[in-house]
Amino acid sequence: MNETDALRAHAANLERLTALWRGAIDAVPWPLAVIRADYVIDRANVRFAESAGRSVRAIVGQRCYTTLFGRTEACTGCPLTEVLASGGEAVATLDLPNRSVRVTAHAYPDRRAALCLYADETERRRAEEIASAQERLSLLGQLAAGVAHEMNAPLATILISAQEMQTESRPDQDREKLDQIAKSAHQAQRIVEGLLRIARTEHAEPVARIDLTQVVRDALAAAGPLLAERMLERTFAAELPTVQARATEVTEAVLYLVAGAANAAGTGGRVCVETSREGADLLVTVDDEGLARRDTAGEMLGISLSRDLTQRLGGRLERTKSRFPQGAALRMRLPAN
Repeated sequence: MNETDALRAHAANLERLTALWRGAIDAVPWPLAVIRADYVIDRANVRFAESAGRSVRAIVGQRCYTTLFGRTEACTGCPLTEVLASGGEAVATLDLPNRSVRVTAHAYPDRRAALCLYADETERRRAEEIASAQERLSLLGQLAAGVAHEMNAPLATILISAQEMQTESRPDQDREKLDQIAKSAHQAQRIVEGLLRIARTEHAEPVARIDLTQVVRDALAAAGPLLAERMLERTFAAELPTVQARATEVTEAVLYLVAGAANAAGTGGRVCVETSREGADLLVTVDDEGLARRDTAGEMLGISLSRDLTQRLGGRLERTKSRFPQGAALRMRLPAN
């Protein structure tokens, strides 16, 4: 074989190896690309191009952070610089708006570029958060059973004693104190009963399409005693789509928010409950006038319980601006789908 034939054979072999390499990276089911130190895409597979909504040829030579994520600068936490400096492998998770992407980067021997694999972790993280919330609620149910066992008997004794003493002839000042004792005992019993309801109904009720506004109406009806001597303002959006959820879980989540708002609103204060829609999300907003001194411990317990329940439903609990100078507003955000 002469020199020309040898060169041709070598070129043919290189073309074959290149084709095999391209076929291999195109077979990878995740976005994969060779990224240079200046974040420019040198090579990319088909899945990478599909994620960017462009052809492979169109994205080569472009910045990776612009092509994939529409950013104007490198992503915070990107492992590219680290891996090119160390010459090994680095893994990092990019927390982007509404997305979580894990990047695995392998440096080339000359450290001028790295092979980067992108895996969307959004759904996995959401599943982990829901599983974690379910685990916490399960533990909470066990705790509630113990609390009920230890507290129900003394609470009943306190309540019965206070009621018996109220029937006796006493000064008005003493009767007011006894009335406050009885109300506090009733409130403690309702907290224990609420925790037990969560433990008993976990997984008992099937998931179904529910009318969110109707469920909120039912929750407010159940919260009637809590809203006594408060002004309740209700604003319900017309024709909201149904939500895939357990009605008891939504009811419990709303009840905890309303209980906290009623406590903070104070006697004669306003509690505002609103249902609305924002894009693909359905919203339940509970706002209070904040006339009374806030019960921080009770409020945080109610918020924590409501947040866990909301996360189980695939949504989230967030703070929003109150319409009142001293007030506080919380919003449940639930996905319509």
